[in-house]
Amino acid sequence: MSSTAGRSSAASSKASAPCSQCPTAQVEFGGQKVDVPKGGYYDRYRMNPNLDEVARDPAVGPDIDFFWKIPKKLVNSRVGQVYAPNFYYRTRSIQLLFLAPLDRLQSKLPSPLEPIAAFPGYGLVALTFYSYLVCDNDPYNEVSIAVIVRQPGKDSYSTTQLLSSIWNRTFYGYVLALPVNTEIARVRGVLLLLLFNQVYCPYRALEL
Repeated sequence: MSSTAGRSSAASSKASAPCSQCPTAQVEFGGQKVDVPKGGYYDRYRMNPNLDEVARDPAVGPDIDFFWKIPKKLVNSRVGQVYAPNFYYRTRSIQLLFLAPLDRLQSKLPSPLEPIAAFPGYGLVALTFYSYLVCDNDPYNEVSIAVIVRQPGKDSYSTTQLLSSIWNRTFYGYVLALPVNTEIARVRGVLLLLLFNQVYCPYRALEL
């Protein structure tokens, strides 16, 4: 339930982290009261932004054509109707891949998922850092820890799948942890994503 233009930002670092001393407004989401930046995107738009106003934000810039092509829709969720997808207008990210013993990785995965083998006896763990500088639920940072897995339903060798994933820059991953550093991001993530670390998903390789 998110959408991003897939570009990094050189915007001021002030936009990349919540301001603990800035004024806040209290909003309600899913029966929980959450403090958000007063006058920020969530306070003003409640996930349904005016893109003409967004385009005039100097932290975003005028090139938001990507988002005009994806109209917001009210969708049903377990906390009622919400606007989706989330828009991430400016982001920074970096991804690191680590080798880890296959048996240790397999113990973290539910059946029928299997870790992809990068080398004999070793699989891959992706550690990804995201900084959402400008987005619909205000600036926040996030870390993803994911096990790279074999594509479900594919019987080809791990080597074949790995080479194909590298070529296409798309992996399948099982997310073990996805911590964030603002309360609105945490609440929305838990209530809307239905505990995302319990499902597998296509795991897009970042343009590093």
